[in-house]
Amino acid sequence: MLKRLIGVGILLALTCAFARAEGRSQYTIDATLDGQTGRLGTVTTVRFVNDSEDVWEQVCFNDYIPAVQEHVQPGAYEERVLSVTDAGTGEALPFTADRDACLICVTPPAPLAPGDEMALTIACEADVPVAEEERFQVSSFDHRGGVTFKLCQFFPILCVWEDGAWTSHPYDFVGEAFYSVCADYSVTLRLPAEMTVIASGREECLSSEEGGEAVWSIEAQNMRDLVILASSEYVEPYTGEAGGVEVRCFGTRNQRGQAKNMLQYALDSIALFEELYGEYPYDQLDLCVTRMQTNAIGIEYPGLIEIWETVNHTRNRLGVLVSHEVAHQWFYGVVGNDQYDEPFLDESFAQFSQCVYMDKTLNWSRDSMARYVRVNAPLLPVDLTLGDYHMLGGDDYAKTYYNAVYLHGRTFLWEVKDAMGEDAFFEMVRAWYRENAFGVATIDGFISFLREHAQGAPEVESLLGTYFKRCAAQ
Repeated sequence: MLKRLIGVGILLALTCAFARAEGRSQYTIDATLDGQTGRLGTVTTVRFVNDSEDVWEQVCFNDYIPAVQEHVQPGAYEERVLSVTDAGTGEALPFTADRDACLICVTPPAPLAPGDEMALTIACEADVPVAEEERFQVSSFDHRGGVTFKLCQFFPILCVWEDGAWTSHPYDFVGEAFYSVCADYSVTLRLPAEMTVIASGREECLSSEEGGEAVWSIEAQNMRDLVILASSEYVEPYTGEAGGVEVRCFGTRNQRGQAKNMLQYALDSIALFEELYGEYPYDQLDLCVTRMQTNAIGIEYPGLIEIWETVNHTRNRLGVLVSHEVAHQWFYGVVGNDQYDEPFLDESFAQFSQCVYMDKTLNWSRDSMARYVRVNAPLLPVDLTLGDYHMLGGDDYAKTYYNAVYLHGRTFLWEVKDAMGEDAFFEMVRAWYRENAFGVATIDGFISFLREHAQGAPEVESLLGTYFKRCAAQ
């Protein structure tokens, strides 16, 4: 998965990050998908280490399928956890499953002290929710007459231990609410033979019986998340390469034109962002045309991007959207963050990157965009949580969140670039990317990093006070 990188500094940093397999959690997943009924069974073994300074009395996992089930099919919730066992001894362990909190909490045989290692096996079963819209992380939906299954967060994911507690957020149906650290994934997936599998990492069909079952292997090393698309409708992808990254663009037979255009826009984006931010550390990136009917017209995952099938194919529409989702491979995929508590760190950076792409490849009028923000988006702090934007926006939460994080967040970064000068700004961002690769960044950390590189410039301090609530009173 680690591609050959250019540049000694980032080569050493990223290669070391891939080599530290002992410190990463390892997921081994055996999954079976019934294409007729949509029944999904998973047996997930998670090997992890208590890397904190605290004793863990319980171990908690995020489990999002029940939240999606309840939203899509109210009242259809079922207990989906069949068993939890100690993978080393086979001993059954007590657990609780909280649908509203999206949590499975397990009590180990003995509390886990710092440095202790353990492996748990969690067996689950559930119907994949049938959605009219492809916005949900685990869902099946009609795709040009066939069924496409989207599997993301379809298995229990170890929560992040932070400040003496397990971090958990409610599932959010507008913004992303996910927070996880990089891990290694090894998946064996059984499903109908007519289905094509596209996934984070590398996928391989191990066996296939015509009219029967196929067995696929998926390997994803040092990735923040894992997503699988399974469909009988996708045809051969358009492929290309940028900087050693193989790019594949999938669509149905009727979506070939869009897939072809997406390929060039993705190649251009990768080349630009590698120049500005640093190397993309994986050797493959997939883009898939999918069916969406909500305000979400693109969704990012590590190593895989989904794009709405009805988007205008021109560069100033489809190209701009592709550039935003590709930028997330740097900001969220490699430089991680708590997407619920601090969406600025990935969405604002991706939106800014989209504007850079527009500036470099289109005749973009920054002044007209700035006027649009001033007129249509009242200034809100960019460093709030999704919960805060919910309270501020009420029924208009989606617009409140978008205006603050997407519009004002990107405007802040652009104005910092102007204040520091383009060369100094992108040098800072490259250093930020390099120092936080495969880790978890924070807004407080970014503010300190910015101040250090801006060397106390009054223009930058003024911008921080304008856009960040935590800096306004300083």
